[in-house]
Amino acid sequence: ARDLPAVTILELPELPLKRERSPASSLPLLSAIGGLLIAIVIAFIRERVAESSAAATPAFEYYTELKRETIRGLRSPFGQSDRARGSRPGG
Repeated sequence: ARDLPAVTILELPELPLKRERSPASSLPLLSAIGGLLIAIVIAFIRERVAESSAAATPAFEYYTELKRETIRGLRSPFGQSDRARGSRPGG
């Protein structure tokens, strides 16, 4: 009775037929790929804006003015902007 083992093995372990993969093992790779794609899109947009602003075409100036009006309108949503009254920059 003194030499009894502390752990008794009831059955021998069986290896699984197919390896089980955790979804958490692919998460870092997917996150890195997603971050890289977002960085590429942001870099592309910044480059296009830099090219457009360097050219300073009338279309870009019109776009810039529309963007300013939109931001102005978002800051004061209950006030009328020039665009709401019917005036159009450059026209």
